[in-house]
Amino acid sequence: MKSLLIYIGVILGNILVYIYLGENVLLVTVIISLVLAILNHINNHEYICNNCKSKFRIKFYQIISFHAGNYRKLKCPVCGVVGLAQEVKDIK
Repeated sequence: MKSLLIYIGVILGNILVYIYLGENVLLVTVIISLVLAILNHINNHEYICNNCKSKFRIKFYQIISFHAGNYRKLKCPVCGVVGLAQEVKDIK
């Protein structure tokens, strides 16, 4: 719920930036918002390898890998197998 409120706030903030400052500043704020959303995902989600069942986090560049539902095609850092890893919400 907290992250949903953050995203809504970012969207409303982008609309206000566009209204008051124009398109160039809007582009910069959209890019910053996307980077923050990616970092939020990386920090709050872990993946489980289907082969060795170890948990690991993805790196920034791996966010664009093939994914379907709660699965993402990744290389396990423990066993080295490339396959679909299941996404799980990291509960801190």
